[in-house]
Amino acid sequence: MKTGEYGIPKVYYFNHEGQYNTMVMQLLGKSLEDLLQLCGGKFSIKTVLMIAPQMLDRIQMVQRCHFLHRDIKPDNFSVGVKKHKNRIYLFDLGLAKRFI
Repeated sequence: MKTGEYGIPKVYYFNHEGQYNTMVMQLLGKSLEDLLQLCGGKFSIKTVLMIAPQMLDRIQMVQRCHFLHRDIKPDNFSVGVKKHKNRIYLFDLGLAKRFI
């Protein structure tokens, strides 16, 4: 699964040191849950029509790679920053499971 430009954050580094796991990934903006709270708990129709296709595309991409995300919620989608501010990212694949 290619990351970064396709809505999955780039992972720059990961390692296991003793009992700790470390990971450095692409900086992202606010999660959709944070943005939803800023909007009083409700997105406008225009916002939903802008973000829904990207969200579905991210889920389908993960499934095309034979994984089920298993933790789909607004907290696990985020907007990009700077030149990618209009892109929605899907992250937190900690509960993902491979399927055949």
